[in-house]
Amino acid sequence: MAVFETETVLHCSPEEAFEFLARPENLNRVTDPSVGLELVDAPERLYEGARLRLHVPGFGPAQELVHEITTFEPPHRFVERQVKGPFQSWVHEHRFEANGDGTVRLIDRVEFEPPGGLLGMLLTEDRIRRTLESSFSYRQRELKRLFEQRGGKPVDE
Repeated sequence: MAVFETETVLHCSPEEAFEFLARPENLNRVTDPSVGLELVDAPERLYEGARLRLHVPGFGPAQELVHEITTFEPPHRFVERQVKGPFQSWVHEHRFEANGDGTVRLIDRVEFEPPGGLLGMLLTEDRIRRTLESSFSYRQRELKRLFEQRGGKPVDE
């Protein structure tokens, strides 16, 4: 299984970062608009067992993705797993670690197996990794911008 991991340091507490990312409405605030991600259905706040239904443009018709929260441990971590979608396997762990200096280290770890069949010929591990690098780079910039403009409180736009 392939692994992608990245981290971001934010000027806020683990509780503030966790709460922001535990609200699916904020997904669009930190996702590059060019991705075309559409949040179709989700609870107001995540919890263990919650499901998120998303549409993402793909090769041909939009792909429907359904992710389930399998672990929810505020303010330390939550884990989402793809239960429907193109990947053979997709698990995204979000960890929040206090640095002791008023900042939090947000660690994102994605374990994945590319799709099989014809789609797998297009969505190779290398291509998925490049997409993850680009997507998380955008996400990191937006999180820093949102949290640092207001001294640890995300900006309401």
